[in-house]
Amino acid sequence: MSYDYTNYPYEPRSTTKLIHGSSQSRLRGPQFQVQNKGISELITEYDRDVICGLSQRLFYNMGAFRSVVDQKACYSVGHAWLPTYMGEDREAGSEVANWLKTSFYKTLDLRGGLWDMWRNLKTVSYEVDVRGDSFTLLTEQDGLPRIKTIPAHAVKTKDAEATKNGFAANKMRVKSGEWAGNRITYGIIFDDDDKALAYRVSTGQKDDQYVDIPAASMIHIFDSDLKDTDRGLPKASHALEDLKHILQSTEYERTRQLILSTIGLIVENDTGGPDPNDPFNRVRARNETIADDRVVVNHVAEPHIHYMQAGQGHSVTQIKHETGGDSFESFQDRMIRSFVAGMNWSYSLTWKPTGQGTAERGEILRARKAVEDRQKMLTAWILRVVTYAYSFENAAGRLPDLQEPFAWDFTKPPRLSVDDGREHKMLVEGFRLGKDNMSDILEFEGRSFDEHLNKRAEEAVKRKLKRIEMFKKHGVLIDERELVMFTNSDGKDEPLTNALSDPDNPDPQ
Repeated sequence: MSYDYTNYPYEPRSTTKLIHGSSQSRLRGPQFQVQNKGISELITEYDRDVICGLSQRLFYNMGAFRSVVDQKACYSVGHAWLPTYMGEDREAGSEVANWLKTSFYKTLDLRGGLWDMWRNLKTVSYEVDVRGDSFTLLTEQDGLPRIKTIPAHAVKTKDAEATKNGFAANKMRVKSGEWAGNRITYGIIFDDDDKALAYRVSTGQKDDQYVDIPAASMIHIFDSDLKDTDRGLPKASHALEDLKHILQSTEYERTRQLILSTIGLIVENDTGGPDPNDPFNRVRARNETIADDRVVVNHVAEPHIHYMQAGQGHSVTQIKHETGGDSFESFQDRMIRSFVAGMNWSYSLTWKPTGQGTAERGEILRARKAVEDRQKMLTAWILRVVTYAYSFENAAGRLPDLQEPFAWDFTKPPRLSVDDGREHKMLVEGFRLGKDNMSDILEFEGRSFDEHLNKRAEEAVKRKLKRIEMFKKHGVLIDERELVMFTNSDGKDEPLTNALSDPDNPDPQ
């Protein structure tokens, strides 16, 4: 009979637990210390810095890591995110939207240059995946609204005692200033209701070189997995150890390949060295012998020839690259699969596609859901930036009042699909049958329904105005079907009487 660590029979005792995970037995694999506490109690600020630092290093050194982060950002942002006002006062909203697109989107960042709205959106996505969260300061420059990106590592508690002793993040209190007595966790000051009051941003190397920025001026974006998450963690936190092992094994394999590539032949003979009577060796050879005098390396050519002393006779062996095969590949694939699974992304888009249609559609669907989830986060960020810029300009009297200043929607890039033509055809057929809506088709194409209607209406008005213009100029009525292709039942010619402002013009019909 088996016994557990308390010297009780193992089998009867194991059946007393509803969930086996609560059984503390050395036969069930590694056992961990029971710490059912909040995240900020279990992860110190120093530990979080270590995790974020390692995540950054692996991101810059691993292709799979970069691929996941790059793809998620590119598919989520694309060439879209143009503002559309959804309020009733559309004329004023159009004026604000035009200012956003033609001016603010291109100059919103203090750094200028390439840092437009789209680049900032991608940066937010990158920061959330690699560093855990993104901080954006709402500020101004020369009387105009601007934003400033705050690096995630700059938001910290800046307390030497906490860093040295590894205090739990939620044990620290602000010692002085406007928010004295409030809890400070990972550089964020909270009230008793866990509402963020301010962010402590480091401005130097010393503990007293920082500034506390009110929460109203800062945009903090992160993936809140659990309710008590005060700050996000890098998306690869679950696989950092696996990624380290991948790098290490790859380095070992690279070194082994280099060693094998320098050896061409191994010669075993009675002397353990090259033939001394060979004139080629006497002139050009440079022999190196290791301590036990049993291996001689001849550098007469590339790759090298290694000589070894044999018991009887001699032989010549050619080096073959026989390792680094299935076992190495399966190890790498297993680690990368675990990494991609926790990144909420598609394995096929990152590493090795299956090539099977049904499986590929499942992988695309997984990536599509991840993109939609990321776009919700980016929508919260851009809405905050746009409403701040509008309120700033409106207060300065440069933009009109809006009845609903938060009623903004933004275009999205085309939806990720395994077969664009097939899915689009299915949506169109569903629209004809009344199963799908026009908004479903437009969403697939990366457009909004309001944007579509506005453009269709503008085109219709321009066509009618052009007919009137040509009739006044030449006295010839143009059939509207000559300006655009309709179906057989559409586009019937209409009289221009109601459209013409001149009552003396005769009815052309």
